[in-house]
Amino acid sequence: MWIDNLKVGTAFSDVAGADTSPLISAIPSQSTPMNTPVGPIGFTVQDGETIPATGLTVSSNSSNPLLVPHANIALDSIADTGGTNRTVTVTPAAGQQGQATVMLMVSDGVNASSTSFQVIVGAPTISTIPNQITSINTPTPAIPFTVTDAEGDSLVLSSNSSNPTL
Repeated sequence: MWIDNLKVGTAFSDVAGADTSPLISAIPSQSTPMNTPVGPIGFTVQDGETIPATGLTVSSNSSNPLLVPHANIALDSIADTGGTNRTVTVTPAAGQQGQATVMLMVSDGVNASSTSFQVIVGAPTISTIPNQITSINTPTPAIPFTVTDAEGDSLVLSSNSSNPTL
């Protein structure tokens, strides 16, 4: 109900309206060699009340600023008319290895939402090893795989089983 240009109700939503939080798409974990940027990585933002989406503000944060300084997270808009499509480029600090969680927040000025993703810098890689099937009391043949490390770090291989009895 309106009384002298003042909206009156019994619940907050009666007077505030149905202002919903903006949406931001998920970004999968990223892995990169040391001294190598990640991206640009595409993501989308949208909001039912903020049209075009160019009115939405996106900000960022790093859980490990020694590895990924806040200033090294570059946000950009793709040249689309609605402002929905955005990108992020993450540049690790020189000579650093490790992992950080990068959080992206989108705000419409009233409500906010966020998404986060892992950035792994300098991790070794191992090739895919397919599932193996063998008969009882018969070992599998040798299973080839490769391990690489772009930084040339010394690597130690280990193994374990989810079912040691087997």
